[in-house]
Amino acid sequence: MGQIQIKRMQFYTFNGVLPEENKLGQRLELDAQFEVPFEQTGIQDDLAQTVSYAAVYDAVTTIVQQHQFKLIESLVNLIGQSLLAQFPLIQQVKLTLRKYGAPIAGIMDYVGVSTTLVRHHVYLSIGANLGAPQAALRQAVKLLAETATIQVTQVSHFYRTAPVGGVEQPDFYNQAVALTTTLSPADLLARLQAIEQAGQRKRNVHWGPRTIDLDILMYDDQQLQTTTLTIPHPEMQRRAFVLAPMVEITTGPLQQRCQTWLQALGTSQRIEKIEGDQA
Repeated sequence: MGQIQIKRMQFYTFNGVLPEENKLGQRLELDAQFEVPFEQTGIQDDLAQTVSYAAVYDAVTTIVQQHQFKLIESLVNLIGQSLLAQFPLIQQVKLTLRKYGAPIAGIMDYVGVSTTLVRHHVYLSIGANLGAPQAALRQAVKLLAETATIQVTQVSHFYRTAPVGGVEQPDFYNQAVALTTTLSPADLLARLQAIEQAGQRKRNVHWGPRTIDLDILMYDDQQLQTTTLTIPHPEMQRRAFVLAPMVEITTGPLQQRCQTWLQALGTSQRIEKIEGDQA
């Protein structure tokens, strides 16, 4: 992983809590450092394999000019989130924002804030079997994509699957979703549960019918076990409705593992890919 640095970008803005700050303005100075996988750029000398410094500067300038905040913490977070959303090659961004002329009764050069935002790579399994399942899956993906801290990168076809767990209920429709996010696992789980609640998810019966269900399968290469969340998902390799969509949207060693697990299940779990129908 390589690093790109842009130092001391300067802007004149009107951010602040006090009215005079919004009227008179102040000078801001921004340092940015990005982690980008450009190991081959020096060999092939190809701008497409890295991030354009000019494009980053233009993006930052647009954000600074079009937004006004009381807190520079809010501004620096928006800059970081926006850069990750606009430039897929950036895997981590470190920002330091300095504000000159802050209305403080003291002697100082500036006040400043720093933040580091990391792009985490996540896979989800989503499913539904009540009401209009396909519409519910599309709405869940839409709500994910509308979340500022999430970028949906791939969505599988729908898969119609037999329910598991022995509870009499309709067939499920399932999908796999690949996304990137700056949210922690706990915060991502909270967002998924909010989407479930928006879809009127009820948790009355274990492995029972549901209007919508969203599960975290993998979060980077992390292993995590808490009272509310286990990563990787402990049932992942035993569920055809998880593995078949994952084979579709993954590549390399992960796709091979999912394919091997799926083949090991044989025909024990009924599953049907819905061709020509994707979220």
